[in-house]
Amino acid sequence: MTAQRSENPTEPRDSDGAASDGGCCRPLTVALVDSHELIRLGLGRLLDPHPSRIRLVDPAAERDGTRPDLLLLDPFTGPQPDLGSLARLARSGDDGRVVVFTSATEERARNLVTQHGLAGWVSKEHDGPGMVAAFEAVHARTRAGATPAESPAEAHGLTGREMEIVALIASGMTNLEIAQQLFLSINSVKSYIRSAYRKMSVTSRSQAVLWGVTHGLGSVSS
Repeated sequence: MTAQRSENPTEPRDSDGAASDGGCCRPLTVALVDSHELIRLGLGRLLDPHPSRIRLVDPAAERDGTRPDLLLLDPFTGPQPDLGSLARLARSGDDGRVVVFTSATEERARNLVTQHGLAGWVSKEHDGPGMVAAFEAVHARTRAGATPAESPAEAHGLTGREMEIVALIASGMTNLEIAQQLFLSINSVKSYIRSAYRKMSVTSRSQAVLWGVTHGLGSVSS
């Protein structure tokens, strides 16, 4: 979701360079459900530099007529998923807006999303810009009618092999290292990369790394 840029050079802008108000599109609104205050404060700090794209609101905000776009819930606070809050949201008809927001493994999060028809999942391990992009991707997918089990990468049409290679690119591996890791020829790796780049609408490796990280396909190694 991209805010319209203002021609007024004195207008306040967020860290992405977008005008903080006056744009044509309202920011995405997200609300934490049944979360500890420390998590709320931490998430708020990550999202605050991007006011034209996203805002953290109170879950009860819709009492004032402003319905949050996404409800963030971490059911993995113990050995087994805590489904109490999820059941309550389902009864209220809000489960279609629920995002599993957690540090749990992708497999656990996606299984819960699939089983309960939730909007999607986002890892707490993202940095601020990556988290904003991940929330935007989940919201865009739900508005486009993609299935809840579908990852943002799958929604862009990437095959399993292409996602695997993009994840390795995002982790910092070279084409040769990827070829050795997957037992492919270097030409095959390059062919998969060209195909993935077209679907991702990127033209450089640095853009592919950023795309992969923000769409949950790995992280740049330190």
